[in-house]
Amino acid sequence: MSQRQTDMISRARSAKTAAYQQADAAKDALAKGLPARAQHHAEQAKQLAGEAKRLLSRSNALYW
Repeated sequence: MSQRQTDMISRARSAKTAAYQQADAAKDALAKGLPARAQHHAEQAKQLAGEAKRLLSRSNALYW
């Protein structure tokens, strides 16, 4: 595996972790009665998950 692939996989892992954190923040905001903030966090989670998926496909990784 090349250094470039390793870097992309590492960035994908970071994006995945951030996506989970944003999803948790969305749930917390919704529980606190803050729907606009919850929507913002949910949109961020979706964007980060997509970024992780794109990075993995570009690195040709089968799993991580």
